[in-house]
Amino acid sequence: MNEERYVYFIDNALQHQVLDAQACIEAIERGYRAWGEQAAAINPKTELHVYGDNGYYNFGLIHGAVAPMGVAALRIKSDFHTKTGPMSYGDKHAGVEGQFCGLVLLFNTTNGLPLAILNDGHIQHMRVAAAAAVAAKYLAREDSENLCILGSGGMARFHAEALCAVRPIKAINVYSPNKDHRETFAEEIGAYLKIEVRVRARPEDAVNGSDIVACCTNARRQAVFLGDWIEPGMHITTVHGAELDAASARLINYSVKNQPLRDLQSHFSVAGKPPQGIVPRPQGWGPPAVTDEMPLLSDVVLRSVPGRTTRDQVTYFSNNEGTGVQFASAGAAILERLSQRQFSGVPKVPLAWFLQDIRD
Repeated sequence: MNEERYVYFIDNALQHQVLDAQACIEAIERGYRAWGEQAAAINPKTELHVYGDNGYYNFGLIHGAVAPMGVAALRIKSDFHTKTGPMSYGDKHAGVEGQFCGLVLLFNTTNGLPLAILNDGHIQHMRVAAAAAVAAKYLAREDSENLCILGSGGMARFHAEALCAVRPIKAINVYSPNKDHRETFAEEIGAYLKIEVRVRARPEDAVNGSDIVACCTNARRQAVFLGDWIEPGMHITTVHGAELDAASARLINYSVKNQPLRDLQSHFSVAGKPPQGIVPRPQGWGPPAVTDEMPLLSDVVLRSVPGRTTRDQVTYFSNNEGTGVQFASAGAAILERLSQRQFSGVPKVPLAWFLQDIRD
């Protein structure tokens, strides 16, 4: 890793340079393997909501550690949420529209020293997409050639890259409500991945004939995937459990989740009362398709439970909320690649700035 004389600041652009989809997938799979072997740990997501006249402030924490990698990660998110709609939990920003505050702090689990501070944008998208790809490696048909992406933002882009890294995808169908966004997505992703990307005007048309369907939206109040669209042999993955309707949950044959159900329900603390028109995510929220009986991705990686067992089986991966294991694994991979470059050109500050002689 590093020589631990400095703490490094690793921005999104530098992360993009050193962590590609394949490297992140390999790191995430190692992290889940460690978790299954009880060599990794997470805590449930924690959120603080502070309500004001024009919206609410959200302070969110996710943390975890992977012992074989020697890294613990703390993801901090600081957002102000304003208006809400039927499909999402509202616009959010930090300071001004279009600006966001999210950080990942990495620590050495062998000596307690801080290692690095990261922007959370690139690693956030990469770790979610890589986990979906690890699941698809075990749950999607090996000859899957047609991928459907519902959504056209950053999460959708990284899912396209990651899923194409684990299956021989030849064509992608994309749908999102914004016509310009889906057309831009098709043009850019098609050129980047050098495969055909077809724009669809309706979500059901994008899903039709797909081997893998990746729901990559902000929808947390209204389903974007309906059970009527399910076809034999399909593999489905979601970013938010609410993206599936209740009929989908009944028609799926085999489901796997990324963490225990108790950890999917964030621990909330609230100050004040929501103003009129502001509807935060309810406490006790849980994806409708997720149950305690569902096996974990770590179980599948260790092969203590099966992956796909038949060609016509409809499989589902619930990649909801995310885990500190994902941040720690991806963060360790970033540090490893930068150490190979001897951290050349990486902004840094003295380690001494973060240490003190006063015991807690």
